[in-house]
Amino acid sequence: MVSSLDSVRQKLLNKDDDWQWSLINTFREYCRAIGINRPSSDPIQVMHFQLRHAIEQSRGVRAGSSKPHGHTLSLAYAAAAVKALTLDHGRKAAAAISEVAKATGFDKQDVQNFYHALSRDRAPKEAPAAYNFCLTQMREWSADVILASLSGISIFVE
Repeated sequence: MVSSLDSVRQKLLNKDDDWQWSLINTFREYCRAIGINRPSSDPIQVMHFQLRHAIEQSRGVRAGSSKPHGHTLSLAYAAAAVKALTLDHGRKAAAAISEVAKATGFDKQDVQNFYHALSRDRAPKEAPAAYNFCLTQMREWSADVILASLSGISIFVE
């Protein structure tokens, strides 16, 4: 923790544009390490996504993407849930999309469009890696655990 804070301090002194993101990232990792659960740390994650998006926008990294980082990653998580429900729990895609939309509070059409965009390589560039990471984890979970994990992720969508 001390070395991470020293790194953040050096970024601040160097006037690096990502020092705030580094600070919130350090705090986020500390919260995880001491066992703070996801719902309690959601505000930290929201700020993490907002700062990352702002930095990438200012650097021109996300010039082609109008959606904030949290929005993209939350929909990738939802799409992974749809896929896991269809592959491992016998759900039809339409039923899985409806269940996921209900569990997340996302619009059903948004979930469906993002799910299909991923399969057609039309999703934002960071989405496939997040989707694959989440899908790998979710394939080991029961349908109930998958659906429960979706609760509250709409907080990351601005």
